[in-house]
Amino acid sequence: MKRSTLETEVSVEVSIYGTGRADVNTGIAFLDHLLRTLACHSLIDVRIAARAVQAGARSLDEAHHIAEDVGICLGQAISEAMSNALNFPGNNWRIRRFGHALVPMDDALVFAAVDIGGRAYFAQDLGLEGIREGEFQLDWAIEFLRSFAANMLINLHVMKFRGKDPHHTIEAAFKAVGLALRDALDEDPRRREVPSTKGLI
Repeated sequence: MKRSTLETEVSVEVSIYGTGRADVNTGIAFLDHLLRTLACHSLIDVRIAARAVQAGARSLDEAHHIAEDVGICLGQAISEAMSNALNFPGNNWRIRRFGHALVPMDDALVFAAVDIGGRAYFAQDLGLEGIREGEFQLDWAIEFLRSFAANMLINLHVMKFRGKDPHHTIEAAFKAVGLALRDALDEDPRRREVPSTKGLI
């Protein structure tokens, strides 16, 4: 999946049933760390390259645009990979569809739940608005998750039960999202029909 705008250029490749390998270079070290964390725990192999179009230009918006556009491309890439691997949307797939995870990381405890049901919705209660990790504003990580959910067409909820260290909170959130995705994408050996009473998702 590729995306080229007047602000960014992004390229994403995925294998949804991989081993969690990640080759990531967005030019933003902390975002790279979070994306590698997501890949590791979802067991989705990813190759992500992103850059600002105006090389050398630095602004508060640059990292925001990269995080948002990587979220768009990664969500679209996984959605397309699902279509190829699972005949999604359709009535010929037996994934679990729902997944959730509760992840502790030192002082932080974060919960994520996902429904791969073809309807996009995102909600979060992480309490990270206006907080920075170095030069990276954690709102941009939230914007990544929002764009990711919208473009993968999933229902994603992420919430913090406790946590004082913002770094631990956001990293636990990405671990929880990764584990929830892994759970939702796993095949249910008992399932013989699409996981919906409608017969179609």
